[in-house]
Amino acid sequence: MGLLHWGFLNARGALFAEVPHRRRRRNATAAWPAGSDPQARTAGRLANKQQRRRAQRRHPLDEMNQAQVDHEVLLLQQTIVKLGAPNADGRMAVSFGVLFAETQDVFEALAGTLKAAKKAGVVAYASPLLLKGTHDKVDIVLLVPPP
Repeated sequence: MGLLHWGFLNARGALFAEVPHRRRRRNATAAWPAGSDPQARTAGRLANKQQRRRAQRRHPLDEMNQAQVDHEVLLLQQTIVKLGAPNADGRMAVSFGVLFAETQDVFEALAGTLKAAKKAGVVAYASPLLLKGTHDKVDIVLLVPPP
């Protein structure tokens, strides 16, 4: 018996040869008994391993970084109280341009600190992104006064 047998013609009329498949194991279509499917077991082991790795990824520096962010948010609250004025609602507010000019040497990334404070519900402002020059007149409102 030869290795190739005649196959089929494609759209251009070229003849494709098919290679016969090797013999499959008996009852290839039969399902594996419950709990003994090697692919399912491997997938389960892989999922458990990934969960363990995610749990181990927590690094001691993460807590220190969170403490640094909390400290910067507290400094931001104190700065807004110092520079701001009460708005119509009675809450302290300051424009981004004034805050940026006064805290250039204090905050490494004022926009990032403001974003973290907004996520924590400490401040509110209308713009999703704050850029110097473009958003100088955006008011930043202090929702939670410093302790």
